[in-house]
Amino acid sequence: TDAITIEAWVKTPDTQGAIFGKELTITPWEGYGFSIGGNTANGKLAFWYGNGANWDFSSSTVNDNIWHHVAVTFNSANSLFFIDGVLNATVPKTGTVRLSSNATGFIGMETAGSRYFNGSIDEVKIYNFALTEDEIREEYNQGSLLKLGSTGTDSSGNPDNSQNREYCVPGDTSTCNPPVARWNFDEKTGTSANDISGNANTGTLGGGVEANRPSWVSGKVGGGLKFD
Repeated sequence: TDAITIEAWVKTPDTQGAIFGKELTITPWEGYGFSIGGNTANGKLAFWYGNGANWDFSSSTVNDNIWHHVAVTFNSANSLFFIDGVLNATVPKTGTVRLSSNATGFIGMETAGSRYFNGSIDEVKIYNFALTEDEIREEYNQGSLLKLGSTGTDSSGNPDNSQNREYCVPGDTSTCNPPVARWNFDEKTGTSANDISGNANTGTLGGGVEANRPSWVSGKVGGGLKFD
């Protein structure tokens, strides 16, 4: 694919740690990942894709141990990084996101078991297209403490806070496409994280290993997960 969006709320003091990763270690090796620090431990947002040789970075750091909404969109031309609803960096594309449907996704670590996240993660969403700047701003607005106006509009352009218009930018009367995966971690108990997108991408905490399980904590919105 040549288009994807990954977003989450994160809180960490560390300069390096994976937020979401998905790869298949076969020939050709393929996948993508969204992290803090990437392969340089610099505290910036990082996005890797293709065969692992392509690394893009944001301009600013986010490892100040307070909650930030972070997002990356990848389209036919660029990787775009957003911090707290604001475009932070645009990096020209140098490769293609190659992804197999057989690959397993991981939250809080890379698939090879490295770059473990240290901190809290909440509201992870994956879209199979690149959100616009307005859509990213709306995603940030949904998780911020202060919401200005309605969170969406109906097909006639009237204010609408209903669930089926949740992903619509106010003023946009077109069809609003939901994420293909969304984990809000509001279970607050148990060993699974439910995918509330309706696509049944249920997560198993710690990969089924008790010693590796993150802890349920208060997130940015409702529940969250604490990794260490």
